[in-house]
Amino acid sequence: MNINQTISMRKNQKYRNRGIAESRLQKSPTDEVLNELSRRLGNCVIQLGIELGLNFSSIEESMYRFPKDMYGQIYDILKKWKQQTSIRPTIHRLMMALQRVDSGGLSFRVKYK
Repeated sequence: MNINQTISMRKNQKYRNRGIAESRLQKSPTDEVLNELSRRLGNCVIQLGIELGLNFSSIEESMYRFPKDMYGQIYDILKKWKQQTSIRPTIHRLMMALQRVDSGGLSFRVKYK
């Protein structure tokens, strides 16, 4: 095998691995992941809800249902986002929203590489 064949094989493997990672990012996050994630985020209920595309009344409802329970509020926001039908909830969309609220979108991605 010559050097050009080796380089070609490595490039092909790199693209296949990227495709696998990208397909994982198109899946919907599990409820267990959302629960764990809600415990790792800070006080970002309103901004996270907005970035995930929820309307403000839905965000307020979560805040009302879980007064003084920030983790419960965030988990409720994440569950509402996952259950909405207008936009398919994917790990990639969640990562982008987390990055926009500066709550660890890139570190969350490590689990899905």
